Amino acid sequence: DVGVELVQIGHHGGGGIGSTEGVAVPQQGAGALNAPVQGTAADIIKMAMLRVDALLKEGGYKTKMVLQIHDELIFKVPPEEKETVYPLLKKAMEEAVQLKVPLNVAGGYGKTWKECKD
Repeated sequence: DVGVELVQIGHHGGGGIGSTEGVAVPQQGAGALNAPVQGTAADIIKMAMLRVDALLKEGGYKTKMVLQIHDELIFKVPPEEKETVYPLLKKAMEEAVQLKVPLNVAGGYGKTWKECKD
């Protein structure tokens, strides 16, 4: 089996304002300003997941979404669907929401997550 990884947008972790996790106070303020963006990113990936799930079911594909890691989705793709499914998944994810700037999706194939990223 061949896996597909589709990358959406960034992820940031860390403590919140008042946290003592070793983050400097100015960084905590920046984190507070960034929080709405990160919440939006989470909403976008959720909408993309719903679109992709519907697309795969409606198309009768054997490809399965198996894992989400932050802003990345990992799929198990049968070899015979490799060339067909990737453009469909990419388009569905890029069109998950309409923004003033485009959402760009990049992907890769491999038997491991690392191979997909290389």
